[in-house]
Amino acid sequence: MKKILVASSLPYSQSNRGIDIITEALIDMNMDVTHLTFPSKETFLKDNKNFTQLGIKGRKIAYYERIMKNFPKNITQYFINQTIKPLKNFNFSDYDYIILESGKPIFLIDLIPDKVPIIYRQSDSVKYILSRNKLFQSYEEKIIDKAYKIIVVREIFKNLLNDKYKEKTFVIPNGFNIPDDYEDYNPFRTNNNIIYLGYTTIDFKTVYYICKNNPEIHIHIIGRPLVKKQINKLKRKFSNFHYYGTMNAIQYNKYLKYSDLAIVPYKKDKKLEFIGLNSKYLNFMYFKLPIVSYKVGQLDEFNGSKVFFVETKREFSIKIKENIGKKIDYSESIDFKSLSKKELIKKYQSLFLEIFC
Repeated sequence: MKKILVASSLPYSQSNRGIDIITEALIDMNMDVTHLTFPSKETFLKDNKNFTQLGIKGRKIAYYERIMKNFPKNITQYFINQTIKPLKNFNFSDYDYIILESGKPIFLIDLIPDKVPIIYRQSDSVKYILSRNKLFQSYEEKIIDKAYKIIVVREIFKNLLNDKYKEKTFVIPNGFNIPDDYEDYNPFRTNNNIIYLGYTTIDFKTVYYICKNNPEIHIHIIGRPLVKKQINKLKRKFSNFHYYGTMNAIQYNKYLKYSDLAIVPYKKDKKLEFIGLNSKYLNFMYFKLPIVSYKVGQLDEFNGSKVFFVETKREFSIKIKENIGKKIDYSESIDFKSLSKKELIKKYQSLFLEIFC
């Protein structure tokens, strides 16, 4: 039995996130799995016989992208050092392999001994999506160079790598996961409910516009796609804005099932070029929700699916009004079986058998 450490920025739950599906695949293989939530102290699930979940205690200062994206190298390094400080005495040598998710977990490379092989799971590219900070980006370059194996979610990210890294890089796409035991009841006390689920930043002005111009429509946000100041302003201004924060898959799927439409109002910037058919869209599609979204770069991945891609907030509002309450069958364009958790677990397990043997 291999001892595996999985480091992710979010607690493990049976969600559709790739790193959670990886964790579940390893547990199912009877590996001795420790899931480290870094740099958070949050945990969702209890330990079991071959699974332990750890959070970080004692952290007072940490790196925050929204504040520090333009900080100079020396100041950024100080905050990175403070972020990893609580784990300075953590025994990374105890593990046979360490899997690091993209984002802040890659800061841990400064603490991991060279003898422990690292598998880098790039959920989102730091350079092209997650950060503008040059030092943060250099950490991703360092981990790509050092990693024993790399897993990316789409071909474009493999193609962007230096040729010398491509042989050790594998493409396993995002999928989706609907837990069998998710809470199945209607959580809404309102009609005309539209939903957003996720952590990727969304456009505040678009959400504000939708709330203001559609008082009869209730917007429900799950995740952390807006900053606290924006959330509080929307709450003060609009009774049709509802914010829930973080939920696990057992909790949030009922909101999707009983919604009338899904929105994906990503903040419009260069990173949209690298976004395509991800878990968020797949979850919405599974529940046959009409989806209104700002246009993303990897449209080919949608295979002609009936997603309403728009360019402006006015178009966004119009498409919501036109399609709310409709059901759309995406099964002709989306192969849900191949993108299901069950099939992705098989792919990851096959890869890990190859890596670990």
